[in-house]
Amino acid sequence: MRIAAGTAAATDLFWRESLGLITPSKEVDFSVVIQSIREFNRTVPFVPYEIHTASGERYEVPQPDFISISPKGSFVVIIDAKERPHHLNALLIERASLLNGQKRRKSR
Repeated sequence: MRIAAGTAAATDLFWRESLGLITPSKEVDFSVVIQSIREFNRTVPFVPYEIHTASGERYEVPQPDFISISPKGSFVVIIDAKERPHHLNALLIERASLLNGQKRRKSR
């Protein structure tokens, strides 16, 4: 059974794993969202996008320099316009979407 990233079930699973109540599960599929974020970053020319979390927060990524993804894709750090870092657990990221209804361009 797969648990979708950004859902209440994923959040519950994250906290139970963090507290040591259960062993980490490989069934949580946050890799799809992380993969789409990586694809957005590699698009040439770059198109600004935003990341939506399960709590309803949105973080704008105006350039690839404003975001960093951990090697395993478990965490994302976004730097906002005021140079403040926002550390996001990948389990809590619901989706990434283009800003202002822009159309996605193919990567080269």
